[in-house]
Amino acid sequence: MLNRIIIDSQRQKALRDAAKIVVTEILGEDTVSYRIIARHVYKCLWDEYRRKFSLDSYRNTPAHLIDEGMEFVLNWQPPDWVFEASAYVEIQFENYLYKYFDDCCKDGYKELGSLYKELRDDFVNSIKN
Repeated sequence: MLNRIIIDSQRQKALRDAAKIVVTEILGEDTVSYRIIARHVYKCLWDEYRRKFSLDSYRNTPAHLIDEGMEFVLNWQPPDWVFEASAYVEIQFENYLYKYFDDCCKDGYKELGSLYKELRDDFVNSIKN
């Protein structure tokens, strides 16, 4: 009977929050990479989680496995393609910015404030569409 009790919504949220921390550490917070490939990275993480625990969803994690599940999420290492895709996207965005600001160094772009955000959003939207 104990094996059939699944985690409650608070523990589901704790797993999601842990996944967000991990994916944000990998891709960076508020980066172009995060905006473009994060959903694929989350899918990869949850696919591996489901395979490891033989589940159809992390929401169905048995309560007695929550600690092991949390440890899995917090220690998850993405496949190499994640780092390669992230680097590629960031390089493409940097090249996109050079079209407008060829004399700025990479760190100087954020000083552009709202213009930087507008260009970032335009770039992200052009990739997603």
